[in-house]
Amino acid sequence: MLHRDKKYLGIIDISIGLRGYLMSYYGDSDDFANEDEELEDYEESLKEGSEGCYIATSVYGSYDCPKVRVLRHFRDEYLKMHKPGRAFIKIYYALSPGLVRMFGSKKWFNSMFRHILDPFVARLIRKGYRA
Repeated sequence: MLHRDKKYLGIIDISIGLRGYLMSYYGDSDDFANEDEELEDYEESLKEGSEGCYIATSVYGSYDCPKVRVLRHFRDEYLKMHKPGRAFIKIYYALSPGLVRMFGSKKWFNSMFRHILDPFVARLIRKGYRA
């Protein structure tokens, strides 16, 4: 996709097990100027809404499952602290509730995401994220 009015600022590499997903990040170089203020605004907006781990809860059967808690800690301790991570979270929360509503009861859906999430959670645990 061309972003003629934006500068290329980098790539987000989200490695999940043996799979890697790259997401290009475009914006203005001064997008990072107000990052502390944006983080405060973002944290305030989270207090107003719900933050369910929709896909992981569907896969593991409970919001309080230890693997889901590891993913929540990763979200809270790493993703939320960086602008690209917050962008990923916004996209995730825009798409995942609908995906789970449509496919969450399907065995293939949960199996596919379990194959992605299990190695990723194991890697997070090795890096020190705990339930």
